[in-house]
Amino acid sequence: MREQSENAPLVEATLKTLLKFLNWIPVGYIFETNLVDHLTQKFLLVPMFRSVTLQCLMEIAGISLPDKNDTYNEKLVFMFTNTMAQMKQMMDPSLNLAEAFKVGSDDDQKFIANLAQFLCTFLKEHSGLVEVTDNKESDVKTAHELGMVYMLKISEVDDVEIFKICLDYWNWMSAELYRECPFLCSSMGSFVGAFGLGALSSNHQVPPRRRLY
Repeated sequence: MREQSENAPLVEATLKTLLKFLNWIPVGYIFETNLVDHLTQKFLLVPMFRSVTLQCLMEIAGISLPDKNDTYNEKLVFMFTNTMAQMKQMMDPSLNLAEAFKVGSDDDQKFIANLAQFLCTFLKEHSGLVEVTDNKESDVKTAHELGMVYMLKISEVDDVEIFKICLDYWNWMSAELYRECPFLCSSMGSFVGAFGLGALSSNHQVPPRRRLY
């Protein structure tokens, strides 16, 4: 990456070239260098670069990685938390994204679509890295909660392609949570409900991940 270049068109062209080659670049160059740092901390906040930068981050999130590589997993968590922190600066979580999309420019609409793709890809591939099931506050937990807020708001956008992206994620998430506890929770819920013991057993019977959502 051209760290010191002030030639904006050249930087944009470099980012677009990077996007095309990310699937071919050795993963070590992506996860063992400062590439992710520059993408999330230097280029994402720049309006001219934000969409292509999000596309690069989405490609990185979708790369198949060796199992149990702590270094790479830490970099992925770093990437997600930094991306969400930057997103909060650019786009207030309370913003009505459906309305913003409707009145926004083509670039604004493309950016929202790219954010949907990034969140859908990262959360489907690496949700286990950012799902904090205890009650302790942390940057990772905050980032995950913010990501879910954006997903919910983007799901309200009136656009067929964006809706398909969001629907794919919610369908996956529903299936994941159901697979964790397909029958036990529902049967136990009926049992305790009949005896008025719902509050007593709810925290013990519901798996932590399902309780998180």
